[in-house]
Amino acid sequence: MAFWTAVGLCLGSFLNVVIYRLPRYKSLRSPLWSACPSCEHRIRWYDNLPIASFISLGGKCRDCGAPIGTRYMVVEAAMAIVVLMLIDAFFIGQVRLGLSGSQFGLTDQFSYDWPLLTAHVILFACLISMAAIDLEHYWLDVRFTNLATIAGFVLHALWTPRHSVAWTRPSDTLAVMALFAMVGLGLTWIAFLLRPPADPDVAAEPEAEFLPSPADSPPASSENDQDAGGDGHGGTSLREVKEPAGAESGETLPVEPTAAASGLDVDYLTPPAEPLTPVDDAEFDEVGASTDEPSGKPRTRFLGWALTTLLVALFALLLLTQLDMVTVGAAFRLGLPLALFFVVIICESTVARPADREIVDAIFEERFGARRMVLVELANLLPAIALAVVGLWIMQGDAGLSGRFSDALHASTRIWNVSLFREWAPLYGLATAASGYVVAGALGWAVRIIFTLILGKEAFGTGDIHVMAAAGCIAGWPVVVLGFFAAVLLALLGVIISLPFKRARAIPLVPWLALGFLFAVVAYDAILGTTWGQNFTGAMDLLISKISQLLGVTAGA
Repeated sequence: MAFWTAVGLCLGSFLNVVIYRLPRYKSLRSPLWSACPSCEHRIRWYDNLPIASFISLGGKCRDCGAPIGTRYMVVEAAMAIVVLMLIDAFFIGQVRLGLSGSQFGLTDQFSYDWPLLTAHVILFACLISMAAIDLEHYWLDVRFTNLATIAGFVLHALWTPRHSVAWTRPSDTLAVMALFAMVGLGLTWIAFLLRPPADPDVAAEPEAEFLPSPADSPPASSENDQDAGGDGHGGTSLREVKEPAGAESGETLPVEPTAAASGLDVDYLTPPAEPLTPVDDAEFDEVGASTDEPSGKPRTRFLGWALTTLLVALFALLLLTQLDMVTVGAAFRLGLPLALFFVVIICESTVARPADREIVDAIFEERFGARRMVLVELANLLPAIALAVVGLWIMQGDAGLSGRFSDALHASTRIWNVSLFREWAPLYGLATAASGYVVAGALGWAVRIIFTLILGKEAFGTGDIHVMAAAGCIAGWPVVVLGFFAAVLLALLGVIISLPFKRARAIPLVPWLALGFLFAVVAYDAILGTTWGQNFTGAMDLLISKISQLLGVTAGA
């Protein structure tokens, strides 16, 4: 337990570097050390220990005495708690099916299922980073989703033990359709790479996730930003944004927008001189203070200490559970952190920031041309859809041909006549990741396209689609579907609760998606065991069956 807690804390410490530097156009590679944003003194190694150094320094810089934002403690404790929750759900509480269930301790269990645990840790590390940035700036960097997606494909390709059949694996038909769809996405991505950029000063470089369109820039932050403040800019899709003059490095930042809970998205480079829609100025009376030190507010300080206390308690509970000294159920151990994360998101969402005003103005501007934009995006997705239909036609057609595809999916791979990774079937692992990526992304695209056509304004951000696809690649599309609906309900509840404190029209959705996905990951099998869960999965199976029949009829025609 001590090792995994330390891993989570160290990951959280690194995430703080990422969360601070990326929105400020600072390189992650240089400098390799941390410095106080006030006095710029290099932080000594013994002053950079997660949580422990914050406590020993009394929350102040050793050199200049400037307050240290409590957000650092929040992120470190949150990441460590998530790691312990995953260890509990997968190995200690064993609330997820499809894992080894070894009785010889965590080390033996990890030797079987380390790729799956590693993939989920990477996923939630990326989600925590994106959530923290989204709360401040209403945008996300697609390098996070790229990393999670690559990790999902690589680690799922390594993890195909016999006991994993109870995991969220795709049917052979869905697996083949997903692999064919990935080929279609790859072809369209190549076409985008070969397309000359519209603006010679901005080279369009699409990412591999579900076809970008013209995009936005990340925010420019004020120099006195010490924690997580700064102005935010959003957008509708992807662009390579070069650093402005005076930035510390010359690297480019691919960014994606995130949608608000109101179902709107933005695409602009500079805010208008005057608000285009009425905005309550009282909301922003303390924007300056929140920009300089948003995480220094009393409620955030309280949350930092609350998460740290929970981390200590969770560590003790898991340790005592392993020693058979307590009988606290997994539902309590996993439910309490989820409840506290809900409170953390609400409290951080109620902090007024300059990006709140800018996003509202941009949302108003972005209503023009929304329908045409999503129709173009739908056209870009047609190659993937067409190849998925070809895959369906193959699997529902000649039995011999479909049988050969099924045999190839499940074929064990041997190198020098030695089977690797216990029943290693890498193509089936890749198909598992591909099905999660394609189906979860398709859900996001369906929400975006259908509701944009109905409402006449953007109904879902492409950045959020990237998040869903990456999460599906690792956790599986059924988890993402459950997590998506949970996130929507949690976001609506959070908006209602926060109304007395902040009446913002734009709500960052990534934090709620992260919470919904975490809930679905640890509670997936428990949910399916309920009547509601069985009805839900039955409805999803029926929907997929009807869609397959429709596509089959289309292919036959």
